[in-house]
Amino acid sequence: MATCVLHQTTSKWLVQGTKLLTRPPSVHPLARMSHKKEHLDLTSDQYRDPGATPAQIVAIKQLSSTVKGLTLQVATKHAKDVQFQPGQWLDFFIPGEEKVGGFSMCSSPSDLTSRGTLDLAIKYSTWAPAFWVHTQCKVGDVVTFRFGGDFYYPAKGVEGDPSLLLIAGGVGINPLYSIWLQAEHLARSSNSSPTTPYTTPSTTPASVSMLYSAATPAELLFSSNIDKAVQEMEKFSCKYFVTQEGDQTREVTGRICKEDLEKELKMRTGTRTICYLCGPPGMVEQMKGWLEELGVVKEDIKFELWW
Repeated sequence: MATCVLHQTTSKWLVQGTKLLTRPPSVHPLARMSHKKEHLDLTSDQYRDPGATPAQIVAIKQLSSTVKGLTLQVATKHAKDVQFQPGQWLDFFIPGEEKVGGFSMCSSPSDLTSRGTLDLAIKYSTWAPAFWVHTQCKVGDVVTFRFGGDFYYPAKGVEGDPSLLLIAGGVGINPLYSIWLQAEHLARSSNSSPTTPYTTPSTTPASVSMLYSAATPAELLFSSNIDKAVQEMEKFSCKYFVTQEGDQTREVTGRICKEDLEKELKMRTGTRTICYLCGPPGMVEQMKGWLEELGVVKEDIKFELWW
């Protein structure tokens, strides 16, 4: 999930090949505010890797006024033993912090395979892990993580080369951007590539379309990279929406509506379209309901909520 509530637990977690680290300065009391449900509670029935892996934070970027991007470097001896599917999240363990973060990757699995890196985009919040990222995290810090989640591409039971419709709200873009990047990677390498653990399916989706909504143009993360892919890749498209203020030369002012979904589906009549949704719960429920009304079967609607 893109930004998730957390679960209070002990700090005695299995860490492969490293010792538990000393406790850093305590997180501000405001960051320890309780939530109704925590990340580990909300995802307790989903797949998780059996152990945790250490990684060093090697880059920090300010992606917007409210979102920080982290690049994690996994040591070569560990990178060959871990993998994730585009769309999945990770449990994020901060040394000395009892609460566990839950963040979706916003990078392609191919980056982990080739360079040993993975990227996160974390929105500011007063809950402890996000608060730590925005107020204490620095290049050189070591954290541990554990991959998990049942929301990913390619989904179980989906064969062939269906079209993909990605519907993102706010930082719900994170897992969908990971899927977009992997689809782009497959498309660019489809004429040559040797098989890797992440080249299934071996051919690219028939098409990839994204509907991306955010409060302001500045909150449309990764839009420059998305636009570049659209310009270069014939079967990729994206339409932006802003709910508070917009640039009429680029974004549509307003929310994604049922007619937008209907238009996207009509362009793909005759082909199977798998829909991936991620955003605030209210938005996801609305999109899901409209897709079902438009004839998309439930098994072709994959969704993830962020809190």
